[in-house]
Amino acid sequence: MLNIIGLSLGIAVFVFIYLYVQSEFRYDKHWKGFDKIYRITTEYNLNDQSEFVALTPFLLADRIEKNLAGVDNATKIFFSDPSDVNDMSTLIYNDKVFEVPDITLGDSNVFRIFDFDFVEGDYFSSLNKANSIVISTEVSKMIFGGEKALGKKLKTHIREYTITGVFEKKSRPSHLFFDAIVSISSLPAEDTKIIGSDWFWMSCYTYVKLKSGYQKEDFQFELNEYTNDEIRKYVEQEELSIKGYSNFSLEEIDDVHFNTSLLYDNPENIDKLYLFVFAIIAGFILLTASINYVNLATARSLKRAKEIGVFKVLGAIKRQLSLQYISESLILTTLAFILALSLVELLMPQFNILVGKDLTLIGSLFSKDGIVFGLLLVIMILVLSVISGIFPAFVLSYLQPANVLKGNKLFISKEGKARFTTAGLRKLLVTIQYIVAIGMIISTLIIYEQMMFLKKQDLGFDSRNVMVINLPQDTAFSERAHEFIDKLADNDSIEMLSVAGNLPGYTSGRMMYYTSDSTNIQSLNFFIVGSNFFKLLGIPLLEGDSFSENEGHAKERKYIVNRAAADTLGDDKIIGSILHSTTGSTGKIVGVVGNFHFSSLYKSVEPLVILFSDKRSRYVLLKIRENSRDTVIAHITKVWNKYNSTQYLHYTFLDQKLESLYKGDYKMLSLFTYFSLFVIFISSLGLYGLSSFLIEQRTKELGIRKVLGGSANNILVLLARDYLKLVALAGIIASPIVYILLGKWLNMFALSIKMQFWEFAAGILLVMLIAFITVFIRARKVMHEKPSKSLYFE
Repeated sequence: MLNIIGLSLGIAVFVFIYLYVQSEFRYDKHWKGFDKIYRITTEYNLNDQSEFVALTPFLLADRIEKNLAGVDNATKIFFSDPSDVNDMSTLIYNDKVFEVPDITLGDSNVFRIFDFDFVEGDYFSSLNKANSIVISTEVSKMIFGGEKALGKKLKTHIREYTITGVFEKKSRPSHLFFDAIVSISSLPAEDTKIIGSDWFWMSCYTYVKLKSGYQKEDFQFELNEYTNDEIRKYVEQEELSIKGYSNFSLEEIDDVHFNTSLLYDNPENIDKLYLFVFAIIAGFILLTASINYVNLATARSLKRAKEIGVFKVLGAIKRQLSLQYISESLILTTLAFILALSLVELLMPQFNILVGKDLTLIGSLFSKDGIVFGLLLVIMILVLSVISGIFPAFVLSYLQPANVLKGNKLFISKEGKARFTTAGLRKLLVTIQYIVAIGMIISTLIIYEQMMFLKKQDLGFDSRNVMVINLPQDTAFSERAHEFIDKLADNDSIEMLSVAGNLPGYTSGRMMYYTSDSTNIQSLNFFIVGSNFFKLLGIPLLEGDSFSENEGHAKERKYIVNRAAADTLGDDKIIGSILHSTTGSTGKIVGVVGNFHFSSLYKSVEPLVILFSDKRSRYVLLKIRENSRDTVIAHITKVWNKYNSTQYLHYTFLDQKLESLYKGDYKMLSLFTYFSLFVIFISSLGLYGLSSFLIEQRTKELGIRKVLGGSANNILVLLARDYLKLVALAGIIASPIVYILLGKWLNMFALSIKMQFWEFAAGILLVMLIAFITVFIRARKVMHEKPSKSLYFE
């Protein structure tokens, strides 16, 4: 029974990880002709410093479609802030308000390249006209229930749109995360004219589908030849002094989900390294369970050695013996697989919560990839059956009947010659188990230490008790924004209030700036903030002045820069310098603040330019008193409903937002913790079963030791000693492997811990303790038996 339980658990965990990894690798492989679809990414270099971004100029798609022969179709999708989970959009139908997670803008080629399944409307022409909107089936069901959506009108606070299509999104795993898309031609003509002539205004994701016969490398060369010439003309026309270059690259569409190196990309993208690590873990967990199964199978088979001898004396041939034992193993393995798949189906909801997916076992078996999954399960059953049955079938069948019937069960021999011992084989397999268990535990400890280190790291500002409210972006609200904010502040539990267009943990803007030296143009991050921003977050002012409440009435722009930006811009006396942007705006630098981590700790602190504005605000920041959240939320809800009854209230707390930057790492920590527990549990089951067999084999020996005065403690140490040696050996092997792999993971962070000796020692000692306790539990009964009973054991 222990054998089947251990194998079932191992198979169940393997299936969970397989389904998760498979779902990730399915991203964007379902588009028709996906091998010809590419996303264009940008590398721009200024003063020998390169930046890699997922965005491209607004005009790129139109220009290359008209001027490059290899383009079958090109399209653009507007950037929307993927870092802000509360950045919802509001749609109104029949005076009822609905939330849509992400609405973006795209041109008429979006659905010609990405062949979403349309349940209503025509994909080819759905975005041709201005004020058109295409929605997903989820949005359609939310707003209209079972009614048809095509042709109906939806309002925003800006304008009214006509629904021209409904597409199915759920069955298409993709990095394209929009729930509704509006035609770009809906934008005002003056806006599109401005961004449609600027080669440095990065605002869109650009996709291209190449014609048959065109290769990626050849087209990429033509693309850069053309764009370099166009950008050179633009720089000369605008009389810009830029020392650098731009380079566009083609990225295979099915690789986009795995690219985590670009600015302004989807934060849900995942590094393939994580998936490979999980796949390896799945293999090791299955290996651990299989080792248990094989170990206990070989142990059981020794007890049947006399049975084999009798069969041989009665005339049984090797083929008959092989068939018998492999058949028995096949039945047990199949039973274990049935139990495992039942366990997967039972625990799938909890697993989906853990990994943030919507996986189903039945759906995976009957999907396009289901045949591969089904074949894999069948192959696993056959392989495990053969391996676990091969010992009695092919090894013990070689034993000479005379040797077997004499009780010689320790050596596998033929013609009187010793070949190898079953004990040696078991020790090898148990050592492999412990290598996996120790490696998992040490890895979990190191990941936990790193995540706690990040949590305690001084970010250069105080995020405690800071509440962030998302503000509506419609013009109607902007007229009453000041009154709304004043009412918010009218509460004793709110210590301070500020507004901002950008916040730590959210996506920052980027713009090209220079001071007195126009040849030293730098691409710098920028924030837009209101008064009290630095005071509320506790960001220290190092030089100059901060922004005042009256700053909004000043005609001249004023900037504050962080220390990194001051060093990058290169002016000895940065205070009072005039800061120019390549868009033509200028302003005076009035202050320098300390460096603070406004993005994740994967990166060092970057240069930051901060512009004052109390009008261009997306967020309200509230510094609230300790233990007053419920009171503040009730007050905010009341004020919000008075001024914004047609929109939802979205808020978060800044410390929670910052913690979400490491969502993938926390997910990995959770998975490693659960996997470690599974490995330990499975290994303990195997060790318990194996030690039961070995203790049973040595019952007479233990009885004799008791008669000769051996104490219970001495006997326990004797039984556990061999296993503890194997654990120590496994620790020696596992430690350098973990050190190398986890070292690469830690190097991804700008700030990280140093791996300590105690983490490795703790992992090894913990497994030693578990092994010792497991042997003790089984040996306790034998240690307390009377010697006379042990000596009569047969």
